[in-house]
Amino acid sequence: MYMYDLWGVGVGLSARIKTHDNSPENAAMRRRLMDIGFTEGAEIECVLAAPGGGIKAYLVRGSVIALREGDARLIKTGEAYAK
Repeated sequence: MYMYDLWGVGVGLSARIKTHDNSPENAAMRRRLMDIGFTEGAEIECVLAAPGGGIKAYLVRGSVIALREGDARLIKTGEAYAK
């Protein structure tokens, strides 16, 4: 099964989180992302993209969380779909 970056989920689309980047240099950010709800199996929906790019907001577990592109690319999802 192919995995995609969370950043690739477009506005209005949803996806399910499959895994995170497990490299040691990203361990602290991975922990933060999991603490705020970006855990394996969680369903997310992209609800907003900044006009200038670089930031998107995601609905995850009832909260809207904005992530920078670099942080969103640490999260791997399955294929995006419309709800």
